[in-house]
Amino acid sequence: MAPVVLSGLQSLSLLLFGWLGRLLTKDSFKLKRQLVQARIPLLPAGYVAHAAMQVFATFIAGLALVFAFIAVGVPFLAQMTGPNGEPIIVSEFIQAILALALVIVLPLLIAMVNWLEPGMRAGSRAKDMDRKLPFAASYTAAMAAANATPAMIFKSLARSEDIYGEISKDAAWVYHSVEFIGRDLVSTLKEAVDRSPSERFAEFLQGIVGTLTSG
Repeated sequence: MAPVVLSGLQSLSLLLFGWLGRLLTKDSFKLKRQLVQARIPLLPAGYVAHAAMQVFATFIAGLALVFAFIAVGVPFLAQMTGPNGEPIIVSEFIQAILALALVIVLPLLIAMVNWLEPGMRAGSRAKDMDRKLPFAASYTAAMAAANATPAMIFKSLARSEDIYGEISKDAAWVYHSVEFIGRDLVSTLKEAVDRSPSERFAEFLQGIVGTLTSG
């Protein structure tokens, strides 16, 4: 598998929160599998560290906005007058609600989105694969009948993302692994079975493995 190139923010996240990511993802097979199936190119520890960085940055930004509003915004509004000619007073209750929303609620929402994203993205990919699998299977059968090699079949599928969607992305991974990394096709397909978010597509790949191994 090719090494993952991290962005600057992801590298900083690992530096600051890598310890937290490693602590929270010990033996986290489920998250690792979801990340692979969702095609999110991060290990569990790196993903959690990146999520923690987003939550922390949101918390700091929210805190800064609250302090700026209380220190500058509230006095500024108090110098202005409303339609009835009275100064605009922002009550402490409104200030507390604003602080709660920016400092607590918003970071929690960011954390929830990061927690749900791998599963949601994997589920979305699975639905796309299930919808387009009949067309991909027919195309594969037609190419096989024309004596096309498995590498040619996966290369052709990979080039038709507008037709086969997420199936093309997995086909591209198989083709790249075999042709450019030099891996064995059967071993690559077995790994692709485990990487697939769609059970139907996994069964389709398993069928190809069975055909290859039986000659």
